[in-house]
Amino acid sequence: MKRAETLDVAEIIDRSPFGALQMRAVGLCVLIGMLDGYDIQVIAVVAPALSREWGVPVAAFGQVFGAGLVGLAVGALSLGPAGDRFGRKRTILLSTFIFGLFALLTAMSDTMRELTLFRFLTGLGLGGAMPNIITLTAEYSPKRLRATVITIMFCGLPVGLMLGGLAGAGLLEVFGWRSLFVLGGATPLLLLPILAKWLPESIRYLVMRNKAPAQVARTMRAIAPAAGFTSSDRFTINETPLEGLPVRLLFADGRALDTGLIWLAFFLNLLVMYFLVNWTPVLLMQLGFPQGTAIRSLAALNLGGVVGAIVLGRLLDRPNPYPILTAAYAAAAGGILAVTALNQSVAVTMLIIFVIGFGVIGAQIGMNAVTASLYPAAIRATGVGWALGIGRFGSIIGPTLGGVFLAASLEPATIFSTSAVPAASAALALLWLGRRQKAKLELDNASRQGDAP
Repeated sequence: MKRAETLDVAEIIDRSPFGALQMRAVGLCVLIGMLDGYDIQVIAVVAPALSREWGVPVAAFGQVFGAGLVGLAVGALSLGPAGDRFGRKRTILLSTFIFGLFALLTAMSDTMRELTLFRFLTGLGLGGAMPNIITLTAEYSPKRLRATVITIMFCGLPVGLMLGGLAGAGLLEVFGWRSLFVLGGATPLLLLPILAKWLPESIRYLVMRNKAPAQVARTMRAIAPAAGFTSSDRFTINETPLEGLPVRLLFADGRALDTGLIWLAFFLNLLVMYFLVNWTPVLLMQLGFPQGTAIRSLAALNLGGVVGAIVLGRLLDRPNPYPILTAAYAAAAGGILAVTALNQSVAVTMLIIFVIGFGVIGAQIGMNAVTASLYPAAIRATGVGWALGIGRFGSIIGPTLGGVFLAASLEPATIFSTSAVPAASAALALLWLGRRQKAKLELDNASRQGDAP
């Protein structure tokens, strides 16, 4: 008869194949990410139609876009920590219900005030879902594949963006603008029963909180069926339980500077990313490029982001991934300067913008994986949620700065080039963080060697 053992769930996941249960969990997280991307895109699709129908200037929709972004920030800051306290799955279900319900109610809006309110409330749910699907994906991924799996999962967002544009144009023409929000709200609500049944709770959360031992055992048998676990085996995790407010713990035990640096990098990069997404076509046209080329620049930027996410995700599965992210941000900063300084052909300019997207958007997706690995399981959702929440304020400021610079009649080359400053600053923040993490890793290795018999 096999003797009962005490087994570390993290070690088992790290040495086990990436099996069906993990694929199912990540696949459902991809669906949620796609719904997030769809929702972000459709508001931009319907704005011109609403402007005509309601007799409101298109510029007035800035407050609607801003309300959604503020909702995303508040949702990440509040519902990220909820995932550490009440469980990743429960918080994902709640967040999905919130953004589904208020997206559906958006279809019933008849005034700008109602539209703005419902966009904010929809943003709350979307902002809460994202840090928890990142955390859940991280906690079901073997360490050797974690960054790769998270970046692939996060690619659901740009896929949703594309679906929002493609489906949105057809639905808008045939059924009107309200149909886009009916689809965007009904789909997550219909998905809820599937999530409730098939999305697993974080195994690390259950073990840390001493919850549902029978469920833990079933899950571990599904992850490693060949291990022959018995009902008497005890599962644990090699992490010290943390007491206190999760947000305060982000600054405890020597994590204060690390947290500050990761927040700074998120803020700066999302500032650059949203600045470029909103203003690149306008600025390129002012620099003398044809309108069609200026519009296609966004395709080059986003394609670079998707390719960057996939390539960087695989490279980030290393003990110290920070030099890779530092190089990506530095390359993006150099590309931004090159667009205005070199005055190259259209083809070369598109290639440079692809490189900028690779560095800015691709590295941002990779940052989610790095942040998930920076914190212990007890505060992981809080760490990811607050990094995303702080970064969202950069996403609000970036487009605003572009408008301020244009209103001040600055040269378009000067405006575009200024975005290299926060990109380079993000590279420096990650360079510093990488050196700190390398020093900690070397200290841990020296300590283990010292403890070895």
